[in-house]
Amino acid sequence: MEEPKKRKFSLYFQRIFLSSCLQSVANALLNYGKDFDNLYKCISSWTPNSEMIKAKAEQWIANFIALSTISQKANVTPYMHIMAVHVLEMIALYSNIRQFSCQGVEKLNDIAKCSYFSSSKWDPAQEILFTEQRMSATQHLCRKRRAYTKKDDVQAGQRALKLLYKKTTGNKFNS
Repeated sequence: MEEPKKRKFSLYFQRIFLSSCLQSVANALLNYGKDFDNLYKCISSWTPNSEMIKAKAEQWIANFIALSTISQKANVTPYMHIMAVHVLEMIALYSNIRQFSCQGVEKLNDIAKCSYFSSSKWDPAQEILFTEQRMSATQHLCRKRRAYTKKDDVQAGQRALKLLYKKTTGNKFNS
């Protein structure tokens, strides 16, 4: 075979091999995400099954480790460890963990970061603490909705007809 044809043939097979490898990695990552979704649904249910959660969590971490040589045990994050070990302890104590949420903590962290990086004060940490205290003190204060009573639709329709008649004819509508 001539050199350019050999090269073209080699590049063709490299592309096929690479696309099949990428496809298998993509499928493995997709399955890993689906496994996490199933685990999360089990954990966040109102009546979680501890044995099933433990098995799914261990399988989820094992799948993470088996994904490639890059993701080894050293790459298991603290969140993964908490999911596999400590969530089960919390479920045993509180029967479920659905009532716990970190949204408030995350929001406070966002506010703290904003305050810290935009602060021109001498002590940004103190400013963050003051902001948190101010937020908790004014938490119960919120704008109240105005009372609204809907008028009868017939009366509203009659008023609209009177207004339309007045605009088109210039006369008052006699009722």
